[in-house]
Amino acid sequence: MIKIIEKEPYKSYDRWNERDCLMYPVFMIKDGKEYFVLNRRETNLDYNNKENQRRLEKLNQTNGKYTVFYGDFENPFEMLKDIIKKMDLIITNNDRTFEKAMPNEDSIDFHGNRQNYSSAFMYRIFDKELENDLKEVVNFINGKEWDKAEMELQEKMEKYKNFQMENEELEANEEIEQ
Repeated sequence: MIKIIEKEPYKSYDRWNERDCLMYPVFMIKDGKEYFVLNRRETNLDYNNKENQRRLEKLNQTNGKYTVFYGDFENPFEMLKDIIKKMDLIITNNDRTFEKAMPNEDSIDFHGNRQNYSSAFMYRIFDKELENDLKEVVNFINGKEWDKAEMELQEKMEKYKNFQMENEELEANEEIEQ
């Protein structure tokens, strides 16, 4: 089970709105460890607040394994499935498909764009095993080893198919405990 907390705000300059604002760091606590998830900005519009809420809900659904910041697919494996089907490639700046989210954090951002049509994506991964599983499939994709990528993907999708079911079971257990 995970817990989401918001810490004391800090002042930052908002270049987009050209003014100072307050940033509220949002963290997930899982297995006694804190993980930075996102900053809620004081000047956020309703749209941004809804997007942040959606990100936190996805984090709960996956029991703290990942959240999605943007992209066409809520599940990174569904996106990879579509990439393999279309024999597409993942492109990033300087091949940084998997990049540290924050220097002192264990989370990693899985992000990039698809080569054949513009479809940027970003998932923040908090689970090392999930990160490694995604990397294995991505390596086959980037090597244009489509058959191996598809076989590896099927194995990984089976392993993680229960994200939603796990969340429903956790909620049922919480109701029983209360």
